[in-house]
Amino acid sequence: MNLIVNKSSETEAPYAELSFYGGGDSLWAPDRTGNYADDCDRGRAYARELITYMRLRDAPMMLGYVSRAIGAGEWSGVEVGFFQELAERAVANSAVSPPRLAVVA
Repeated sequence: MNLIVNKSSETEAPYAELSFYGGGDSLWAPDRTGNYADDCDRGRAYARELITYMRLRDAPMMLGYVSRAIGAGEWSGVEVGFFQELAERAVANSAVSPPRLAVVA
């Protein structure tokens, strides 16, 4: 799947259906309410949306693209909720056993 937007192309980017896509080169343009708790909830919903998108299209690399776009912009409740949802799912679905901690005498 080609994920690079060709600015001269009149076709939509393959990720244009994502609700946080802002058009053109703006991969992260979420709606914000200005209320921290509501924005955290909104960020969580965006994370679930991206996870579904990545699963359906076998496109896990989208997380890197979205993360890079987030890093270039604002950091508020939306972003906190987004990464919190991803982290909680990663921990909950992890098949890796936690390391055994050495007891220091």
